Amino acid sequence: MKNQNSIQNSPDAIYTCDQKGFIKSYNKAAVNLWGRKPAVGKDLWCGSWKIFDKNGGHLPVDKHPMTIALREGRLVHGEELIVQRPDGSLRYVSPYSSPLVNANGHLTGVVSMLIEISEQKNKARLSEEKYRNLIEQAADGIFLFDLKGHFVSVNTSGAKMLGYDIESLLQLNIIHILPLQFIDKIPVSMASLSSGNPVLVERMFKRKDGSLFYAEVRAQMVLDGNIQAIVRDITDRKKAEQDFRMMKKALMNQKVEEQKTIARAILNAQEKERRHIGEELHDNINQMLAGIKLYLSVASNGNARLKEALQYPIELIEKTMTEIRLLTKRSVTLKQNINLKDLLQTLVDTMFKSTAIKTCFVYKVVNECLDDELKLNIYRILQEQTNNIMKHACAATVNISVKANDHILNVVVSDDGNGFDINKKREGIGMSNIINRVESFNGEVVIESAPGNGCKLRIKIPY
Repeated sequence: MKNQNSIQNSPDAIYTCDQKGFIKSYNKAAVNLWGRKPAVGKDLWCGSWKIFDKNGGHLPVDKHPMTIALREGRLVHGEELIVQRPDGSLRYVSPYSSPLVNANGHLTGVVSMLIEISEQKNKARLSEEKYRNLIEQAADGIFLFDLKGHFVSVNTSGAKMLGYDIESLLQLNIIHILPLQFIDKIPVSMASLSSGNPVLVERMFKRKDGSLFYAEVRAQMVLDGNIQAIVRDITDRKKAEQDFRMMKKALMNQKVEEQKTIARAILNAQEKERRHIGEELHDNINQMLAGIKLYLSVASNGNARLKEALQYPIELIEKTMTEIRLLTKRSVTLKQNINLKDLLQTLVDTMFKSTAIKTCFVYKVVNECLDDELKLNIYRILQEQTNNIMKHACAATVNISVKANDHILNVVVSDDGNGFDINKKREGIGMSNIINRVESFNGEVVIESAPGNGCKLRIKIPY
């Protein structure tokens, strides 16, 4: 009697069936669940209007938990079931069916408890709907694909991003959205994904129409073994970054060009100053010295002792005038129509005459292809380097080559002298002047040297 009251007052639906499956008894909770009172001895297996499996399909009699409990004589915790009431409403239940035996151990029927889980199912469904809504409303593409790269699911934004409808995209593999150059490369490292940590990478993908776009991909492996990827189109961001880099590079190039322009202006100013000083020495100082020489010569006429005394000062004046002429010749060059080959030949001849250095000079340039400013700077560069060689190198031979090819002027000066450590700081400014001159014309300088191994200066200047 006590057990009967407990069953009747139980919040869970409890009912019994005989050996043939006909309902024998049920409690109030079962009536509330089914929405009806089944006929005892007439209704089979369950008192609901209809019963379905968890997917809403027809439940065969041999799959009913009651049938299995009777057939196999054991407790059956069946899968989730759906019961339909006469008004059409559905209830979700979790069934437990256990065989009933008499005092002799003979099977007499089955008792079943149906625990309603509708509320949990509704909450789960609502949660799933919210999740799906979030997925669908997301601006980023959200993809799920298996380990072989086949798409499992995709949201609307993801399909739109790739130019497909969802159904068509789900028929594809990830290789179909990769550019040809990346077809053999997996977008995300499987080793990194297997570690369980999310992976953030930038990759290029291909749309249905063949156009390409950059994307930021955040991928991770989910509990079911598939891979979830959240994809954000960053094409505009990449373009903005590229535009910024190009603008920055343009500004740097402009700054460099301005510095080169300033450097060339300084060199031109120095050249003008050098020419001015040379002309002053030649036209004024030399004339004054010539006048002094003349007066001294006249003053000594008729006076043998005075003439002898003035002979050495007059010789010094003559040597001074000669030095001034040589200095002027080195300092003053033509302003236009410069013949670079002749200038350089004079430079080489001077080196040959004034020192024991053997020289080899090769010149293969069409004179008209270079402007006068570049010719003058090449002359000053070689003048600086040959002076360095004569002063410091102790060289026996010097080779000078000036050639033009494919709008590139190649200048090479090599010697077999002492050489030097190119990494050691130099006290003089000669080499710095050479580098500044070359760079002001967008050229390149390469210096090859080592102690005891001479020096080779390589210069390339576009024209």
